[in-house]
Amino acid sequence: MRFPMLVVGLCVLAGCGGGSTVLPPADPDPDPTFTTLTFQTAHQGTGPYTFIFNAPAPFAAYWRAVFGTDNEPSLPAVDFAHSTVLVIAAGQFPQGEYRIAVDRLSFDPDGALRVDYAVVRPGAGCVQDPGPSNPVLIGVTEQHQGAVNWVRALRPGAPCPDPAGAAEP
Repeated sequence: MRFPMLVVGLCVLAGCGGGSTVLPPADPDPDPTFTTLTFQTAHQGTGPYTFIFNAPAPFAAYWRAVFGTDNEPSLPAVDFAHSTVLVIAAGQFPQGEYRIAVDRLSFDPDGALRVDYAVVRPGAGCVQDPGPSNPVLIGVTEQHQGAVNWVRALRPGAPCPDPAGAAEP
């Protein structure tokens, strides 16, 4: 008779039976964020390429190789204990004003970081710099040591307003 009383007592203490609160499953981690460190259209690399950096020395070596040591921008400070640097170089284009936009960062089912980004062409009516450009976007996200899946798209930019029409009242 002691055993059934022990089970009933444990159920009462543990909240067994009716009236217990059912908690919803925990939300999965929110999508990681992306913060731009720099965007440049004229750099030394030709690309296209993508890199991640999880340590300061390799990132500094990349920065010097691409931007040199005498030119702006200067090497940004990054807290590598909590951050990963993402580099997206779009490749060489025959004229300027190409952009790179990170549309979304998320995690694939296998745990890989997924980076959805677009190379944005100059919009209709936009003034374009003559000569080639090599756009590169460098930013940070939360620390990630695993695989990265890069998903690239190409899309047109928004049309630019007519400069002559902009002066009208």
